[in-house]
Amino acid sequence: MDNDFPKKRSAPPSKPNASSELRKESDIFKEENASYKRPATTVGYRHSGQPEWKGELDELTIKRVHDEREIRADLEGHQITHLYIRGDNHLSLPDIAPRVTHFCLSDTSQIKSLENLTHLRKLELYYVNLSSGWPRLPEMSLEELKVIDCSVKELPTWLGNMKSLRILKLDDNNLGTVPEAITELSSLEELYMFRCEIRQIPNRLGNMKSLRVLNIYGNDIEVVPEAVTELCSLEELSIAECNIRQLPERLGNMMSLRTLDIAGNCFEEVPEVVTELGSLEALDMSNCGIRQLPERLGNMKSLRILNLPYNNIGVVPEVVTELSSLEELKMPCCKIRQLPDRMGNMMSLRTLDIAGNCFEVVPEVLTELRSLEVLNMSDCSVRQLPERLCNMRSLKTLDISANSFEVVPEFVTESSSLEVLNMSYCGIRQLPERCHSLQSLRSLKIGFNEIQSLPLWIYKLEKLEILDLIYNEKLLKIESAVLEMKSLVSLDCEKCESLEEPPYSVCQQGITAIRMFFVDLAADKPVKLVEVPVAAI
Repeated sequence: MDNDFPKKRSAPPSKPNASSELRKESDIFKEENASYKRPATTVGYRHSGQPEWKGELDELTIKRVHDEREIRADLEGHQITHLYIRGDNHLSLPDIAPRVTHFCLSDTSQIKSLENLTHLRKLELYYVNLSSGWPRLPEMSLEELKVIDCSVKELPTWLGNMKSLRILKLDDNNLGTVPEAITELSSLEELYMFRCEIRQIPNRLGNMKSLRVLNIYGNDIEVVPEAVTELCSLEELSIAECNIRQLPERLGNMMSLRTLDIAGNCFEEVPEVVTELGSLEALDMSNCGIRQLPERLGNMKSLRILNLPYNNIGVVPEVVTELSSLEELKMPCCKIRQLPDRMGNMMSLRTLDIAGNCFEVVPEVLTELRSLEVLNMSDCSVRQLPERLCNMRSLKTLDISANSFEVVPEFVTESSSLEVLNMSYCGIRQLPERCHSLQSLRSLKIGFNEIQSLPLWIYKLEKLEILDLIYNEKLLKIESAVLEMKSLVSLDCEKCESLEEPPYSVCQQGITAIRMFFVDLAADKPVKLVEVPVAAI
């Protein structure tokens, strides 16, 4: 929520003049100087007379105010339902928003008691200094509480009385442990404690029978207690980057678990208990030092997402092809040189990421993945693509950047289903003169090549929204046919400094400036060339 408001803080009040400095009491000065105003506070709000808020910033009334009277004038008898305040403020919440249901406060050292806001259901505090203590909160109504980066070292004991609380997020604080008060929250369903310097999880955590999500990413736990396995309703568990070397033996009994994130820990091999999770649908073991995948991985028939980036797998075993429900497989930078022969049998696979491996020749088995929609083979030392790739009729996104093609593979220009194509960093000197198939393309990235001219078929891509040409330092011209590209919203020519028409100084300002150049040129108007400052380039 901190991005919802301008970054600049409120300006301090102006210094009093010489005559006012003689007054010893600042309050007297404030009363007698009609021009005095407190620092303005950024406020966003919605009231009961407006349509239901969909969560978009432009649906809020946002203004800089000095006191609550400036807000009341807008309400017309309605009650504020959503309130967002950034910066130190002197607003009286019970007066201006007695029935507020959603309240967000950020970037302040001032916070008063909120316990009289008995309709409050969601409270968010960002960068609010709570090191000296918490404000009282409404214990009966609050359902969601977020306290992010607020210098919290301990939680108040009365927090355990909040029996309606369903979601608690305490990221980036200095708690050291999971406080006992949290274990008394009988209705809590989601608990997030990212980077809270937690070293220990209390055994009483196992009593939280309503907990569905537990995310304690980025702490220093080392040992996961058996108490976690007693969370019978848990569906999502993230213990990524916690210096864990071993998982509890009874983890395999957690039949409700659907998502497990153990990325960034020290395993070397897939823990056996993980393969016993028969209901697991998503597994992330990125950057764990894993050297091989076990045969028992094939038992995980419910698995839909498997993330294994930055491991040392080398050889992908045939057992991976037995994961009949797998839809997304990510294995970038795993030192893989060969894919299993039966990979073409993975009929459910929609996304495959094998970037940063060492293939040189694209495995033919990929052409048998008829349901594949996303393929990332960037930085794989590939020099050519197999002709049979044109059989992949479902392919919508293809990333073959950072390979060594020089000439665009013929298959690419024949793929009628492609919507996103990345061929950056490929050493391409020339694009094919003719292409009639890429009519579904929405994004084309061909930056960091040696292209000198764009063929006319590019200007006929009616659905193209993004065209990235950056660092084609030999590119000389963009045709006026760009005016016909009605869907194009982004044309990036950064560092295409050889451009003569339009001049580079125009092109680096983007698609709007380029269009205006050609419109003025067609109307025989003098073209205004704007010198762009070096700092903006």
